This record gives sequence, C-alpha cells and structure tokens, in this order.
Amino acid sequence: MCEYNSETQYKNCALFAICISIFTLLGVFFMETKICSFSNQHCFIIKENCITTDESVLIVKNSNLEKINKEKVKIACFSPEIKKISHHQFLGFRNLKHVLLPNELEIIPEYAFACCENLSDIIIPESVDKIQSYAFLGCRSLEQIEINKCKIEKYAFAECVELKNLIINNTDQKIDKSSFIDCKKLEKLCVPLHIFNEKELPKEFYLVKEITLTDIQNDSTITSENLENYTKLKLLILDKTKDEAKILFKGYGNTKLKECELQLKNGEKNNLSQLLEEIKSDT
Repeated sequence: MCEYNSETQYKNCALFAICISIFTLLGVFFMETKICSFSNQHCFIIKENCITTDESVLIVKNSNLEKINKEKVKIACFSPEIKKISHHQFLGFRNLKHVLLPNELEIIPEYAFACCENLSDIIIPESVDKIQSYAFLGCRSLEQIEINKCKIEKYAFAECVELKNLIINNTDQKIDKSSFIDCKKLEKLCVPLHIFNEKELPKEFYLVKEITLTDIQNDSTITSENLENYTKLKLLILDKTKDEAKILFKGYGNTKLKECELQLKNGEKNNLSQLLEEIKSDT
C-alpha cells in the first residue's frame, strides 16, 4: 500500500496541536469542552456550540451551517457523533484549508466541498465507500489525495488543478473516466494492478510521470495495450524482484517508452526496454 507523505501528516498534527495550545491560553476550555482523538493522528476541540471563539475553527455538530461566516472558516472538524454530512454542506467555503472528517462516514455527497478553493488537506476515512459526483469540484489547492475502497463518481474531483499525487488503495470499484477531469498537473499515481488494467480510465491518468502498482497477484500480467498509453511515464515502481517482473511482462513485446525505468524490490532499477530484451533472449 502506498503511504501519504509523512511530512504532510506531521504538518497537520502540528497545526491542530497549535490550535489546542492557543485555545488553552485563551481560556476556552470549560466544563462542556472535550478533547478527542481522531484516527490516532489528530486532536480537536468540541464545544456545545458549533464554533469556537476563534471563528476560523469550526466544530460541526449538525448540517445547519447557515449562520456560519463562510469567509472566516479555515479549519473544520466533526463531532464524533456525526455519521454523515449533507449535500452542498461546505459549498463555497473558499478559505477552508483543513478538514478532519468523521471516522464512520460512509458517503461524501454531491458538492459537499465544491469550490473550496483553498482546501489543501483532507484525509478520507477508510469507512467511506462512495464519493459522489462533484464532491470536490474546483478544490484548486488540493495536491494529494488518498482513497480507500470507494466508488468515485463522475466529476468527483474535477478541476482540482493542483492535484499532483493520487493514491487509490484496495478498491474493486470502477473509477468514472470523468472523475478527475482537468486535473492536468497529476504526476504520481498509485493504484492496484487491476485498476491499472482497466481499458477506460480518466485521460488525466495517462499523463503521469510515475506509477506505483500495488496488489499484484502471482498470475497477473501487464499488457502493452495498457502501459503504452502512458506516454510520459518515466518511472514504474513494482514491489517485485527482477525475476518476478519478467513474469509480469511475459508476452509484452516492444515498447515505445524508451526512457521508462523500473524500480523493483529493494530499490533495484532496470530500464524497461532492456528488461523486455532480456525476456526475449530468455525465451
């Protein structure tokens, strides 16, 4: 499984720790205030109302955000009892930067975070099994996303123009080919092999420079029909030995990806063209 950038996680933890320290100094901790952990990674503050004395930090306890000043909110956390969020709930929160979703959330609904132009950090819980259409439309500051086991519907991440790193783990769901439309800066892709072998993927995937393939079964193969579509590919990462990689590429044929390197188990590197030549000579 691919990992989130550890620097990003430490940055987020530090951010929430700083928030807690500030609120402590300001004396906002009263009898009704609790400190809760979330996914063993973050801390956040819960008060009986929906917002702390600092209007940049929003604690969501219900779906009614009509009285909240959208322009001031930069951090949104959810009370542990929240199990779902509503359509359009954060639509147009332009200055929202960090979101901590509830860990039992199953669906991220349509337009939930659409047009959150400064949203740069969101961890999608493993409990989420569906990201509906337009959920993150126009989140123009998102650079990295990790998704687990969920269906990604049409235009879910459309116009996330700064998205560079996409990690998709352990999913048997198909990805709608319009779900990442206009994500033209996508550079790194981490996907299970069976997703990679799908014939119709978002066209933005084919522009990446680096791919990590996961969940590779012993009888799996990579066909030239799929790999040759990635015309800008420079690095293909496989957690396989060289001999195992030869089995994976058996029957592949020639390649146009002359500059593509293979990074194998233990960091060993081989040129893809040279490996294919070795396979031919072995047979």
